[in-house]
Amino acid sequence: MRLRTEGARVLVEAAIAEGVCTYIHESVSFVYAEGGAKWISEEAPTDAGDMALSRATLDGEAEAERFTNAGRRGIVLRFAGFYGADAASTIETVTLLRRRMMPQIGSGSNYFSLIHVPDAGRGVAAAIGLPAGIYNVCDDEAVTFADYLGIGAQAVGVPEPFRFPAFLGKWMFGEVWKYFPRSVRASNARLKKASGWKPELRSVAEGGRSSPRSCVSKIQSARAQRNGPNAPRENTATLD
Repeated sequence: MRLRTEGARVLVEAAIAEGVCTYIHESVSFVYAEGGAKWISEEAPTDAGDMALSRATLDGEAEAERFTNAGRRGIVLRFAGFYGADAASTIETVTLLRRRMMPQIGSGSNYFSLIHVPDAGRGVAAAIGLPAGIYNVCDDEAVTFADYLGIGAQAVGVPEPFRFPAFLGKWMFGEVWKYFPRSVRASNARLKKASGWKPELRSVAEGGRSSPRSCVSKIQSARAQRNGPNAPRENTATLD
């Protein structure tokens, strides 16, 4: 968390002192308040609640605003959740799905905003020339969390996740559960209009069916390299 607060402060102070014109600050979309099925623009209210990570995230964004107030361009990119064959979150999700340890808590009707890693990288490049302000970096279409789990399970070739009642969420996920069930249907309209950027994958429904399979393939390859050429070949990845 200190990277988001003290790290941002040091960077901004150094950038101002050295006459740097543009500062781009990485942030995340989970700072938005519960939005239901509504599209969430950058003007939507945030809700840090009593979560230290969320407060640190918004404090970090304030450093970009301080940079702008100093007569420069402070740009905040609120990234949705990353997915892709090399994304740690996708690899972890695949692992948990294979082990039947990624349940659906509650109805799963909350919207879950995501962004394919290569599209996120191109979003950063597109942001260099933007006016100061906050921009969502996300897919064109968010999916519900239930759909996200279903897409992953289908791609990896495992049964649909178990379903548990919502009251177990706090017990299973701890502090993360304070924001995890929020419905965040983020809109990327501002970034698209200001920069001409657009994601190559409109949603995880397009990219997700290939990304988990790519994860399994990479894990199998890593196992083969670790075990050597004489190790027995596995037909499927058990991810244990």
